[in-house]
Amino acid sequence: LLDLSSVAKGFAVDEITGLLKEKGISSALTEIGGDMRAIGKNGAKGWLVGVEIYDQGELVIKKLALMNESIAVSGLFRNTKEGASHIVDRESGRMFSIQKLTAYHLAPTCMEADGRATLKLIRAASATDLSGMGRTSQ
Repeated sequence: LLDLSSVAKGFAVDEITGLLKEKGISSALTEIGGDMRAIGKNGAKGWLVGVEIYDQGELVIKKLALMNESIAVSGLFRNTKEGASHIVDRESGRMFSIQKLTAYHLAPTCMEADGRATLKLIRAASATDLSGMGRTSQ
């Protein structure tokens, strides 16, 4: 089984951004499901975006200014119901039961950011049993 879902949204964001650049657009923010890629800037500080992350158990909005970079967030909070998640432990084959965990990554491309954010989430979930503790891996 080859599952490319950890980079699919990032790939799509990069493809759309590439099409915009081909059309001569030099400043834009492309977003699909929370994965974002900024080209150029919107104002002096870049594109101001907000991402939902856990900080000491509380879901907060982290504000960032993006210029010619991408961000992706992977988390166990939106797709989770009744103790199940969309991330599977490769050793046990079971879904992680952690409820409040997020990871994000900044990178030049959204596909890289997407894959690395998912990897960080898996590493954080595998490293410890957080059972309900909110935490973000950066």
